[in-house]
Amino acid sequence: MSGQSAPKVAVRAPVSYADVLLGLGFADAAALLKAVQAWLQLFAQVRPAAVVPDYAPAAQLAAHLAGLRAAIARN
Repeated sequence: MSGQSAPKVAVRAPVSYADVLLGLGFADAAALLKAVQAWLQLFAQVRPAAVVPDYAPAAQLAAHLAGLRAAIARN
């Protein structure tokens, strides 16, 4: 090894919910697609009448796409 460290990346605190979603992977279309598809598969197997995700934005999006009723649980 040459003793050089990896370049430092400046990280800023999120200033909006959109920033939080970007930090959770919503900026990566492929990763988001995988997460939503996983939720859609689960919904297809379980067949819920509605979902109440506790801070699961990908589940909320999948529920919307599946036409399911959904409510957000917040603490």
